[in-house]
Amino acid sequence: MRTPTGERSIGYVYGWNTLGSIAGTILAVHVGLPLLGLKVSLVGAAMIDVLLGVALAWPAGAAGALRWRAASLAAVALAVAGAAAVDIDPQRTTSGVFRYGEPRLAPGSTVLFNQDGKTATVSSVRSPLGYVYIQSNGKPDASYQPQRDAARTPDEFTQVLLPAAGLAHNRTRRTSP
Repeated sequence: MRTPTGERSIGYVYGWNTLGSIAGTILAVHVGLPLLGLKVSLVGAAMIDVLLGVALAWPAGAAGALRWRAASLAAVALAVAGAAAVDIDPQRTTSGVFRYGEPRLAPGSTVLFNQDGKTATVSSVRSPLGYVYIQSNGKPDASYQPQRDAARTPDEFTQVLLPAAGLAHNRTRRTSP
């Protein structure tokens, strides 16, 4: 507040923060996720954050300069080591922890497909009962039972009848060609 820019300095901080948020989102969605994948994108964003902290702490004043520089370099080393040691487990990302409170799929479940996209992580999971679920961000959006003689999943009735609801409300529909 005592600098020549006064209150404008707060506006500058908010402005640069907003610009960084917009640029980071655009880069993550259109470059990071499609080309690098989820893990590298997350690690890259974390490293940018750590390196910005290092850049801001590096020119610190005389008394604490050495301590801040050592702490900054230690933070970079820890971030690199953590990124190398941690792997993203599809069993956890498809678990639907928000719904069931468990960070793992039910025992005996198998992840058949898992792909991170621009707006969602889409996966397909086979349950121990044989049901196959199509999930978006861990939330089941559809399911079916591939065995003909087995009991149907609760979703299958909705999935089969839902198109009929649209046809029932279409006044110009024809019953035959």
